[in-house]
Amino acid sequence: MNKRSGKLASVGVAVGTIAALALSGTAHAEADWTSSISGAGNGFESRTWYDNNKDSFNGYVYFSGCNANPNVAVYREDLGPDTEVKRGTIYCNGGEGYLYFGDVAKGNYHFTIKSTGTGTQGLSVGYVKVAY
Repeated sequence: MNKRSGKLASVGVAVGTIAALALSGTAHAEADWTSSISGAGNGFESRTWYDNNKDSFNGYVYFSGCNANPNVAVYREDLGPDTEVKRGTIYCNGGEGYLYFGDVAKGNYHFTIKSTGTGTQGLSVGYVKVAY
């Protein structure tokens, strides 16, 4: 191997190593799903999702394109009453907002609209994403 090809090989190994380190530090959700909401009232429940807890990802509910700022709670589904994991207002009226619910235990989960923030009008959300 001549000096030039040896230097190129060293540069290639260094670039590959840096790329591998960058990718390994990136957190990826175990799974996610997307949807929208149209005309929901207080008490509206999302679909249920199952978190295997195969990672340390901090889950979130993301809303964009809302007609209000709803108060939302994430629940773990149990045999008795469901356990509230996190509650908060998602400030998404005219923009986008998140409710982070953390790295949760293995199990079934859903979110519930506790208050639409719209008065008598239903809550509409153009884009919903749940990642866990």
